[in-house]
Amino acid sequence: MNSGIGITRVLYTCPSNLKTPKPAFSLLRTLATAAPVGSMSYHRELDAAKKAASLAARLCQAPLSLSLSLSLSPRGSEKVQKAILQSDVQSKSDKSPVTVADYGSQAVVSFVLERELPSELFSLVAEEDSGDLQKEEAQETLQRITKLVNDTLASDGTYSASSLSAEDVLAAIDSGKSEGGPHGRHWVLDPIDGTKGLKQKLGVKAPPVRIDSQAKYGALSRGDGAIYLRFPHKGYREKIWDHAAGAIVVTEAGGVVTDAGGNPLDFSKGRYLDLDTGIIVTNPKLMPMLLKAVRESLDEKASSL
Repeated sequence: MNSGIGITRVLYTCPSNLKTPKPAFSLLRTLATAAPVGSMSYHRELDAAKKAASLAARLCQAPLSLSLSLSLSPRGSEKVQKAILQSDVQSKSDKSPVTVADYGSQAVVSFVLERELPSELFSLVAEEDSGDLQKEEAQETLQRITKLVNDTLASDGTYSASSLSAEDVLAAIDSGKSEGGPHGRHWVLDPIDGTKGLKQKLGVKAPPVRIDSQAKYGALSRGDGAIYLRFPHKGYREKIWDHAAGAIVVTEAGGVVTDAGGNPLDFSKGRYLDLDTGIIVTNPKLMPMLLKAVRESLDEKASSL
């Protein structure tokens, strides 16, 4: 954790008895001056984060009766709901996939946090924006997302009187366009089920395991792996929502997360990490040897160009 940055993190996964994939949502609150863990402000924010993450996960696992007015068998409902949320995939301008669940969960989180914390200046740093949904060919998808968001909020009971229009949903999604930064309070959202994993070619002797999303950080924190190396192509900019929650999980478990130079990741620079090298995650014992090996490898690559 960087000096002067306080973080509240909530990771929520759907119940394991559901057969459809279990999405997880990482919510972090970063602020220049951290609120004491035992303070009323901290607990209020933590409760809001839990509620937002829980409802976002519920949106992805909602029974079909919440999203379509059809009468199907339970097995049929699961299949159709899975198709609604996972096969309805669009491609963004950067060619990464985005689903109904990505848009809907971001809208729900934005709405809940703003409602639960009305006295605070709201700042959400998230991946999606409404640009593609405003296109004429996306109107059917937008209406589907709007209904799914409204049904999810109504299922909680707290927001039963709220009915969002399509324009409200677009605005809620665009609330995630904050640039973040070193001042004020910022929430960082990552819907893990929609994050695009980049294929990597690693020069390691043991066969690597390629895992999408921030599950890589979770695997290392559990002791299921020893090293995570990320060296994306030249010019790629790392988004903070792809690493913030995972870095905290590993750090809290006793691991170490740095850039290729051995420096802690700095999440206070806005939407992107200010680095042009790579990311290394491992345990304190292996880190010195790993940093040395990475530096030697990078030097060899540079000298061969």
